[in-house]
Amino acid sequence: MPRGRRATAFDDAHAILQQLINEGRVSAADVTRCREIQQLEQRLAALRGGTGGMRRRGRPPATAGRRPSAALSALSPQQRASRQLQGRYLALVRQIPASKRARFGQMVKQKGREAAIRAMQAEVGGGRASNKGGGKRRRSSAKLTSQQLASRQLQGRYLGLIRQIPASQRSKYKKIVKDKGREAAIRELQSAVK
Repeated sequence: MPRGRRATAFDDAHAILQQLINEGRVSAADVTRCREIQQLEQRLAALRGGTGGMRRRGRPPATAGRRPSAALSALSPQQRASRQLQGRYLALVRQIPASKRARFGQMVKQKGREAAIRAMQAEVGGGRASNKGGGKRRRSSAKLTSQQLASRQLQGRYLGLIRQIPASQRSKYKKIVKDKGREAAIRELQSAVK
């Protein structure tokens, strides 16, 4: 397949997946689970001493010449920042009613994710008390205390780091959270990711 067609197919698949996430048909957890399954299949193929019948037309196996977890630790700072930005976008878009999500999707295409995130934060944080549009009435959001905000930020840092760790190693960090707290787990995760 020519390179241009492959890139177009990838872009189309990405757009379709994003639309499914926006509509609530697919969650980020489903995507993560599929990735983990794919990584496990690749590891099994590598352990079998080759492709194990999973090789696709002319493509080299994904694990050739590197450890499967190397892809996670080989993220550039730009890639890591992009993933964090995407995580913030997805967390906010789930709080927006499905009927209004298309507007923010268009904003991402036209102005970028940062502008869409700012607009969604204004929408979610606005706490609309009146129900001008009819339909379901949204519960107005209460102001967060500084402790609640700090706790949520800490949880966000923890989740952002734990997702970069292979699933087979995550239980160790969950135990650290239970025994020593999230701060200790975050320190351990940061050293593991580097």
